[in-house]
Amino acid sequence: MGVPAFFRWLCMRYPKVVIDAYNPGSDNARLPDKNTLDLAGIDPELENPEIDNLYLDMNGIIHPCTTGLNGKKPTSEAEMFNNIFEYVDMLMAIIKPK
Repeated sequence: MGVPAFFRWLCMRYPKVVIDAYNPGSDNARLPDKNTLDLAGIDPELENPEIDNLYLDMNGIIHPCTTGLNGKKPTSEAEMFNNIFEYVDMLMAIIKPK
């Protein structure tokens, strides 16, 4: 259970807190929209901005990794955990928090 409406409040108060990340290793790698991304000194076509801290909502990771929403449904608890670990590792590789 999370904090109700916290994400919406955070996005309204700090509109630049959420940006699309560029994943060069993905088949469907998306570049951030250059019209909405305004980070001085960062070229979104070449790199993601530097991130000091990364906070993850694990509910948003655990649910799709354990129910098969983002691929085939896992057949064991070990496979569920591996899906979660792989997803978090992928996020770390893309975002590279300092």
